Amino acid sequence: MLPEATMISVREACADNPEATCLWASGENYKRYELSIFEDLISAAFGYLNNPANAVCPSSDHMRPLHDVAKQFRKRPSVPALTGLLFEMLPVFDLYGAFFSYEDLMLSPRPPGAEERWRPIKTALLQFKAYLNKNPMAQETAQWLDRLWPQLMAQADRKDHATREMLAGRAFFGGEELSEIFAIPEGVKIHAAA
Repeated sequence: MLPEATMISVREACADNPEATCLWASGENYKRYELSIFEDLISAAFGYLNNPANAVCPSSDHMRPLHDVAKQFRKRPSVPALTGLLFEMLPVFDLYGAFFSYEDLMLSPRPPGAEERWRPIKTALLQFKAYLNKNPMAQETAQWLDRLWPQLMAQADRKDHATREMLAGRAFFGGEELSEIFAIPEGVKIHAAA
């Protein structure tokens, strides 16, 4: 992965370069991809499960972040499907860790070892789905996820490929919020930072 200072200079060199192909973005045409929304849903579930108050007496207010994210899906999950997520505490934590490992790569300064801790999203999704399929209390969640599965897999493939290209030094974070990944066009000189 390019050092931070080098990535900034590459980003500046490619700012107006039409050959800088976008390998990953969280959505297009002002609509977020299902994978990006699902990441927010897992983050909301993680927040819910990580709140000790919910173990004793869960409040319906604490479920609001889950419901708010769920409304963003084109194929919305039912209440039992959302509840099924909460039966899978360890798989939710594991999937959250995979999403978070990508976020670590975007931080400035980048945490030490972020590159080594990165986990492919597709692998984490497959493991998560396997857990859901084994739990009878999460069957409605698994059925809802089946309807999204082709899009999630295709988008995870794209995001993982873009991240691998970036880790190999052939791509960089860019875009308005620096959350998109662009391929470095041929001919762009990469100068190591001093």
